[in-house]
Amino acid sequence: MNLNERKVTLELSEHDATLLLILIQNELKETDETWHAYWKRLAHQVRHSIERNGFHTRKKYE
Repeated sequence: MNLNERKVTLELSEHDATLLLILIQNELKETDETWHAYWKRLAHQVRHSIERNGFHTRKKYE
């Protein structure tokens, strides 16, 4: 995530990362088209981070 060229890194537990992904996916379902690309990109980044860190979520997040 970039804020004026600065990178922000969040450290989340597997549980919190999964909940964040669920919240983002819910937002994708309810947002208007203007924000759809943003939420989709953010969901991809969170999903990639979960998989890269070897988290095995108990809940299906797709």
